[in-house]
Amino acid sequence: MIQRAVQNPGVDSIIINVLPKINAFAGHDTSIVINQPLQLNGSGREFYQWIPPTGLSSATIPYPVAVFTQPPENGGYKLIVSNNAGCSDSAFINIKVYKTVPSVFVPTAFTPHGDGRNDL
Repeated sequence: MIQRAVQNPGVDSIIINVLPKINAFAGHDTSIVINQPLQLNGSGREFYQWIPPTGLSSATIPYPVAVFTQPPENGGYKLIVSNNAGCSDSAFINIKVYKTVPSVFVPTAFTPHGDGRNDL
């Protein structure tokens, strides 16, 4: 017969550190004109990865500048944000890129020379 030693129950404690929630934000959807710089505004935690990195000043910072020489294939960027523990969240921003330069339309019927007709 085998005898085993009986252990008395004990008390122990564990400290659990809960990290803040990761809330990835890539900014609001927007539109720009081709070759116009666009400042992206990511937020969420400590580490950033913009996908795809094409056209960005840096793909690993929260506020890169994007310049499009042509409309993006996927319509924008995916942002992956992670913390020191390796937990992550993602967000998307859609960017509409126009190929034409913006213009101002001024009607030809406007004659602001002070004669009282069609001045406004």
